Amino acid sequence: MAGHKSVLILEDEDEIRLALHEFLENKGYSVLSDWNGEEALDRLRSAPECPDLISLDLMMPVMDGLQFLKEKSEDAKLRSIPVMIVSAIAGISIPPYECVKGQIDKPVDMELFLNKVREHCGS
Repeated sequence: MAGHKSVLILEDEDEIRLALHEFLENKGYSVLSDWNGEEALDRLRSAPECPDLISLDLMMPVMDGLQFLKEKSEDAKLRSIPVMIVSAIAGISIPPYECVKGQIDKPVDMELFLNKVREHCGS
């Protein structure tokens, strides 16, 4: 079990956010979730520890995924946290942020999702 490994899920769709959250918790990960980028940045900036990975939806209200990536990359505390894009938008051009470690398309293949989480967090 991962136990100490943590993932932040940024997803505005409640059903998807809850499904990913529960799936990873059942696999032993510590999971936090937020529904928009602004909320997530506030949480990350005030947290004593950063998550091992961020699962990021691109289309969210208040602050979308691309704006989140831009602001995250400008913050010395947050810039190195790996990010996995989870989006229904196929083929979108994402600026070459070093932290972006790939993309999974929606609907999410849960085994592929788990494999990517393990790749960046450990199992």
